[in-house]
Amino acid sequence: MGFRVQVLKTVEVSKWFIGIAYNIDEDSIGAILLGEDSLLNAGDEVERTGRVMDIPVDNALIGRVINPLGEPVDGKGSFSFKQRCLLSDLLLL
Repeated sequence: MGFRVQVLKTVEVSKWFIGIAYNIDEDSIGAILLGEDSLLNAGDEVERTGRVMDIPVDNALIGRVINPLGEPVDGKGSFSFKQRCLLSDLLLL
């Protein structure tokens, strides 16, 4: 079949979810979904984003709690950040 997605690249599922491709076989792709999965349905369309998964890294994050998408979940309001780091770079540490 020949998929054109690479490991650690992000995928978008039905315009609702972001995922990280992690297991690419000849006829299937495994992905880690980031976000609420209650709206996910069998047969949902998946598209490549062409981006490598990255996360915010900045002093604004010190003492904050964020979800895997970099969104605050600690009730302290939004924040801004100036830097992002590729997930692949963090895996090499």
